[in-house]
Amino acid sequence: MALNAQIILIDSDNNWEFKPGGFDITVGSHLMDDKMTIGSVGEETLAINGDITSGNGPGACVIRNYDTTNYVQVGTTTADYGHRVDPEAWVFFLLDAGVTDLYLLADTASCVTQVRIWERGS
Repeated sequence: MALNAQIILIDSDNNWEFKPGGFDITVGSHLMDDKMTIGSVGEETLAINGDITSGNGPGACVIRNYDTTNYVQVGTTTADYGHRVDPEAWVFFLLDAGVTDLYLLADTASCVTQVRIWERGS
């Protein structure tokens, strides 16, 4: 099974475009799809589904922030947030196979967030 990822960035103010084309990502048969409320007081730990971690490990990850005002910070190590999901935005990245948890923290108020993780392909 494969995902196809494509991105197009257009900066019309500076007459710049980035259209690298798409690429395929091989994924396994297990999928995790969680929609949850992320708080702003302490980080939330999201354990990656055991079918994924005991299989080939996590692969592709998409995180969507439904909040209209606050951003969400995301990391693979507690208190170390390498990704930021702005209000009404999403991020896509690939996880290392050994990652077992994600750590999320909302900015100043709770945010409804969707996390989708595909098992890494063999």
